[in-house]
Amino acid sequence: MTRTRHAAALEATQREMAVATVRDVRRLLPAQVPAAALLAVALAGRMPAADLVGWVALVALDVARAFLLRRRDLAELAAGESVRRWTRRAVPHGLCFGLTWAVLPLLALRSGDGAARNLSLLAVLAIVGLLSGTIVVRVHYLAVTAGLTVPTLAATLAFGGDRRVVGVLGVAYVALMAGMQSRLAAALADAIVTKHTNASLAEQLASEHALAQAANDQLSQLNTHLTH
Repeated sequence: MTRTRHAAALEATQREMAVATVRDVRRLLPAQVPAAALLAVALAGRMPAADLVGWVALVALDVARAFLLRRRDLAELAAGESVRRWTRRAVPHGLCFGLTWAVLPLLALRSGDGAARNLSLLAVLAIVGLLSGTIVVRVHYLAVTAGLTVPTLAATLAFGGDRRVVGVLGVAYVALMAGMQSRLAAALADAIVTKHTNASLAEQLASEHALAQAANDQLSQLNTHLTH
C-alpha cells in the first residue's frame, strides 16, 4: 500500500511539474518578440540591419510555433498524456528555442564588433539565469540551456584572446545556474511529493474514520437490541 501510494505521489509530482513548466514558459512567450526588438535597436549600427531584422523575424516565428505547441501540451497533459512522452517531445522544442536565441551572439561574433558581442552574450546568459527559476523539469532546462549556450560559448572560446576569457566566465556562470536549477527543482519536487502524500494519508484516515464510525454505530444498535 505504501509503495503504491508513493508511486502515485511521484507520478502526480512529475505531471504537476510538467504542467507548471508549460504554463510558465507560455507566459514568457509574449515578451520574447519585444525583447528581441529592443536588443536589435540597441545593436543597430553595430551589426548589419539585415541580420538583426532576420533574427527578430526568426524569434517571432519560433514564438508562434511554441505558443501553439504549449497549448497542445497543456491539453494533452490534462487529458492524461504520459509525462515521459511529453518530455521526449519537449526536448527538441527546448533546443529549438535555445538555438533561435543563440543565433544573435553568433551573428555578433561574425560582425567583429566587441560591444555587440558582449551585449548579445549577456542577453543569452540572462535568459539562462531567468529560466533556471522558471523551467522546473530538469531535462527540459538542460535542452534549452544547451541550445542557448553550446554554440555561443564554443564559438566564443574558438576565437581566442579576450573572447576566451569571456567564454570561460560564461561556462562557469552556466554551470552555476544549472546547479541552482537542480536544487530548486529538487526542493519543488519534494514539496509536491509531500503535498500529495499528505493528501493521500488524509483520504486514508478519513476512510478509516468512516469505517470506525460505522462500526461504532452498528455496535450501538446491537447493544440497544440486547438491552431491550
